[in-house]
Formats: sequence, structure tokens, C-alpha cells
Amino acid sequence: MCIRDRKNVVIGSLSLSEEQYPTAADRARFGNTLREKLGTSPGISSVGFVSSFPLSGSSLYRTYSVEGQSDQSYRENPDAIFKAASPDYFTTMNIPLIAGRPFSFLDRAGAPGVAILNEPLAAGLWPGDSPLGKRIKFDLPSVDAPWIEVVGVVAGTKHEKINRAAPPQIYMAYAQSPSKRLTFAAKTSIPAAGLMKSIESHLHEIAPHQALFSVMDLEAHLNESFWSIQMTTQLLWIFGAIALGLAAIGIYGVMSFAVQERRQELGIRMALGAVPREILALIVRRGLRLGLFGLAAGTALGLGMTKAIGSAVLRSSQMDLLSLFYAMTLLLVTCLLACVLPGLRAAGQNPAAVLRRL
Repeated sequence: MCIRDRKNVVIGSLSLSEEQYPTAADRARFGNTLREKLGTSPGISSVGFVSSFPLSGSSLYRTYSVEGQSDQSYRENPDAIFKAASPDYFTTMNIPLIAGRPFSFLDRAGAPGVAILNEPLAAGLWPGDSPLGKRIKFDLPSVDAPWIEVVGVVAGTKHEKINRAAPPQIYMAYAQSPSKRLTFAAKTSIPAAGLMKSIESHLHEIAPHQALFSVMDLEAHLNESFWSIQMTTQLLWIFGAIALGLAAIGIYGVMSFAVQERRQELGIRMALGAVPREILALIVRRGLRLGLFGLAAGTALGLGMTKAIGSAVLRSSQMDLLSLFYAMTLLLVTCLLACVLPGLRAAGQNPAAVLRRL
């Protein structure tokens, strides 16, 4: 997603019935009515809609070919998601136009077919070359289907999951390929929460008998898309806390056993003049030495696991050095505390009582 002010965008989905909107012309007229009705509402600065909204999980793939391909070579084209979009959709969603032009209201039924590709698809079909003016068709090259001219390229938007790269996408003007299912986006000049009821009432006026899905701000939609990642992160926090607690208990148990085994040695040291501070430093120093060795081994393993988890969850191999530093510091503090408690108990023992048991 490229929009900067997510809280000032309201989205909602409509499903047009076959009975009331049986033809493409009927659905195209509905799109114009929706744009005009919402666009003139107070507090709304622009309105756009698309047949399949980003991160909605709804995908429509269509077979397409590029001019000059054969019925065999077209099979090498990358799979692309098909979408129908209104002229103001890219502006409303703040999706950057990289090359060419956006859709206009002249791109209507009966006019020459036009398409806009996203950057991943354009780079895959014509690497190092401009796609503007190229032609595609939604069928086999040999089929007598109309050619569609590529008039623009926009930035890629994630579609199915937030942790996957933007897939190749083909946009057509909504008036030339109107869909029964569409999602609108209305950019507001005031906080979106204050306009949701008004937008819902306008939608019921326009299409009283059509299925209207939840109207929400874009921020809420993105939060829903992050839900699985947030759950994974929370589970990792829980497992990490359990592992940290088990590590602290383990270090404490090992150090307590080591101190117990060396009680006579420590008593002799104190009888010969060692002060409690020196005994405590001896225990802590030896415990931290073991902790640092384990931390070095764990850090090397953690670096590899961080890359694997980052690739699986967010499709990113970028290392978060600050988080790694915090984790190492937390582990060192835990190790220190687990060593201090047995050390204090050893430093507080009576050397005379120890020597009497020799």
C-alpha cells in the first residue's frame, strides 16, 4: 500500500445482483452513480473503486497474450491478476503512476480498450523496454479477441498477503470491463470515523437491495491483514519468554550445584582471607564465562534463524541489529541474576562451619 494517510480513507465492498444489473452497461452506469453520489458528499475529496481490492484475498487470473507471441510462447507469460478500476482509483489510493497515463472518463465502452500494468508485470514482459503502446489480449494469440493497448504503469500493490511481494497485475478501465463485485475507496478531508454512517446511508440509497459488506477505514483493513503476523509475533514472544525463564532456571540450577560442590574450597578461601566480595566475583565471573560462550553459540544460530523467520513471515532477510542487541543484553542480565543468587549464598557462609566438616 502506498497511501500515506490511512485513517482518512474509507473503504467498502458491494456485490451487484444479476437480476438488477444483468448487463455490463448496467454495471458501468452503477459505477458512475456511485462515483457521483459519494464524490459530491461533504467531507469526501475523491472516490475510486476497483473490482478486487489489495489484501482482500480475492483473486481473478485471466489468460492473456502479448502481440507477436504464438500459441505456445504465450504460456511463458507470468500469471497476472486481473482488475477493473475507475479513473480516480490510483489517485485516491495514492498508488504512484510510474509511466504513461491513468484511466480517463473517455475510456468507456465502445472506445479502444486500454490497460494499465503494474511494475512487476511490465518488467517481466518487457525487461529494459517501455511497455507503453504495446498491446495485449485476454486469450490465445490466435483467437480473434480485441487488442488492448497498454497506456500506463503503476507501482505494485500487495494483494493476497502482506508478507508476499506484489504480484503481476493488469488493470482495465471499469467502464470497459465492469465487475459485479467492487470495492470503493473514499478519501476524506476529515477523520473517516465521522463519515462512515453517512457513506453507508448513501450506499443504501444508491443500491438498497444490494449486498453491502462492512464499511471501515483503510487502517482497520490493514490491521486485519496483519492479524496472522501479529498472532505469530505474539506466539514468538510467549515462546521466547518461556525459553528465557527455562534458561534462567537452568543457569541457576547449574550454578547452585557448582557452588554446593565447591563449598569446602570456598570456605578455605575465606579462612585464608578472601572477603565475601571476592567470593561473589569468583562465582559470577565463572558463570558469565559460560553464559558468554553459550550466547556466542546462540547468536550464530539466531542469525540463521532470524533470516529463516524473516523470509517466512515478512519475505524479508534484513537483519534487525537493534533487536539482536536488546536480546543479547536481556540474556546477559538473566545470566547475571542467575549467577548472583548462588554467589551471595556462597559468600555468606561461615568458613569455620565449613572447616569443621572437613
